[in-house]
Amino acid sequence: MNETKGSPYLIPLSIIVAGFFVAAGIFFSGKDIGAIKSNTGETPKENVSLRPVDKETDVIRGKGNPEIFVIEFSDFQCPYCKGFHKTMKEVLSNYPSVGWVYRHLPLTQIHPEAEPAALASQCVAKLAGNDAFWVFADGLFESQANLGETLYVDLAKRAGISESDFRTCLASPEVRVKISSDIKEAIDLGSRGTPSSFIVNKKGEILQTISGALPFEQVKPIIEKALQ
Repeated sequence: MNETKGSPYLIPLSIIVAGFFVAAGIFFSGKDIGAIKSNTGETPKENVSLRPVDKETDVIRGKGNPEIFVIEFSDFQCPYCKGFHKTMKEVLSNYPSVGWVYRHLPLTQIHPEAEPAALASQCVAKLAGNDAFWVFADGLFESQANLGETLYVDLAKRAGISESDFRTCLASPEVRVKISSDIKEAIDLGSRGTPSSFIVNKKGEILQTISGALPFEQVKPIIEKALQ
């Protein structure tokens, strides 16, 4: 990664992130907690709230008018998230009535590029729209071993964004507020690793949870139950 002094990637959102993690009592032991054994989609505890899907503020993948949404809290540097990204693509291919929402939970203490990648993706969404975000996200996971400023700028340019506009966005507080809001929401929901996903109906009610990078074969019955 070609970082320079004063680069917008170095603005310490990690301080905010660390504060949320400390407040929640989360401790990372040095291994990716995405490896924690996944559950099988049990109904979540009562009194759990989740911000409703909003087309103005969320990035949504899917066709038409979804009956249910999978809201995923994810980290672009998490290898388990990369695997679940493929699973969710398969879900959408097989279930056109499912929508997929990406929200951020960068595990900065173990993934140094998680925060810069999250910031970059939000700028792409802001400057080029919903579809561009998802193309950018695909590119990040496909090139996960090469995460860094050079990749982010290159992918942003492919989305039709000028480098100048991209860097200006990265320096703005707006995208940082969005990411910190997602982090707080994930922690309030009890998420302790990535990927952490919630299946909700049109009313925003949580129907099922998916913790960890389950393969399509295990996610399929969870989706079908939620669609009933």
